Amino acid sequence: MTSLSKISLSCVTLSLALAPAAAAVTAVDQITVDFESGLPTVAGWSFQPTDTLVAGPTGQALHQAYVAPNPTLTIEPQLATTPWVGDLRAAGVTRISLDAATQMTSAGVGAGFAMTVLLRDTKGSELDYDDDFVFFVGPEIPLSGAGWKHFDFDIPSASTEASPAGWSGGWYGDSNGFRPGVEWSDVITSIDEIEICWGYNGAIHHYWDVSADNLVLEHDPSTSAIVDVGHALQGATGVPRLTADGDLTAGSTLSLFIDGLGGAPASLIGGPTAAHALFKGGVLVPDGSLVIGLGIPADGLLAFPTVWPSGVPSGAHFYLQTWFVDASGPQGLTATNGLRLTAP
Repeated sequence: MTSLSKISLSCVTLSLALAPAAAAVTAVDQITVDFESGLPTVAGWSFQPTDTLVAGPTGQALHQAYVAPNPTLTIEPQLATTPWVGDLRAAGVTRISLDAATQMTSAGVGAGFAMTVLLRDTKGSELDYDDDFVFFVGPEIPLSGAGWKHFDFDIPSASTEASPAGWSGGWYGDSNGFRPGVEWSDVITSIDEIEICWGYNGAIHHYWDVSADNLVLEHDPSTSAIVDVGHALQGATGVPRLTADGDLTAGSTLSLFIDGLGGAPASLIGGPTAAHALFKGGVLVPDGSLVIGLGIPADGLLAFPTVWPSGVPSGAHFYLQTWFVDASGPQGLTATNGLRLTAP
């Protein structure tokens, strides 16, 4: 096994950054995408085959324009993303919501079709037959010409049931049943894509003109000491990872471990609040009030200890994430997952 290089992080710096955290504890962490920054959407949300912008309920909205009929190519509208994904249980994901509208469909006014959220584990492959997914069939889609409709989907990521109430599983061999040996926990902890569909297994061979706005992903502010909140940004060499070990009691050792691009300039970003800001093709998790430059060894592995300071109020959060200069990233950068540290 390759040995980990070590440096030390100043406890004084970490203590100063944590001091304001008591006032920063919030009921829910959330990421919101409202498309006001235009196209392409750096959050990764996209319709297929075309994306445009139209007026939405609060500014601009993402729009899938009507495409000339071709029954061999048309499927239900699928609004999909990849940057919000990962281990949704570790991230404490509890809800996905959005506003949606149907401008036109060849299926009358769209009655009888249900808005569906589908969470997909692709196994890192572009081949469909190895995918596992879970899905929830929700309320009726917004009817054509009826304006905007709001949808809330509760995501029971913490559930350890084989299949939580209302949720179903599927794979290439059965679109309405789990692959043998696969359960909810296997999928929810390894999500590669989130899809929101105007229907499920029934909307094919129709034509659609639809829009979406104000997508929100909510995280439960877990009281666990260290929680992986996801949002790693992949490069050509893989997905960088940030992990930590420690109980976060006053004066105890907190060890951070980074597995990323060897030899690349990098920065450890931190802060007492979560920004969840769309940034360089990914999601910047911390607010950025702490920035520490790092030198990543050639083997790509870096570990360093620090000391959790005293006087941190119980329940106060601190967020960490590492970003790398990496030409293989979507906009010249890649990033680890974010971590949320919560004082006991």
